[in-house]
Amino acid sequence: MNMQTIKHTFIGPIRQAVTMSNLPLKGALKDEQLEVISEAGILIKNDRIHQIGNYWDLYPEAQSIGAEMVSLTQIAAIRL
Repeated sequence: MNMQTIKHTFIGPIRQAVTMSNLPLKGALKDEQLEVISEAGILIKNDRIHQIGNYWDLYPEAQSIGAEMVSLTQIAAIRL
């Protein structure tokens, strides 16, 4: 039986993150259409963004699944 290892990484806290959720595919955007998350955390599963939200809301889940914790103070820059 082939058991694939699932790798989880949790990044944050990020002062502000802007998601592309619920945006129209075409046309101009208004500022109020952008979802800004303060104190954001990003949970990555197998090199793909799995969940983004408030860092402190996601932290317990990240801990419970044994995610590698990456603090932004540990890295110089991050590109998502």
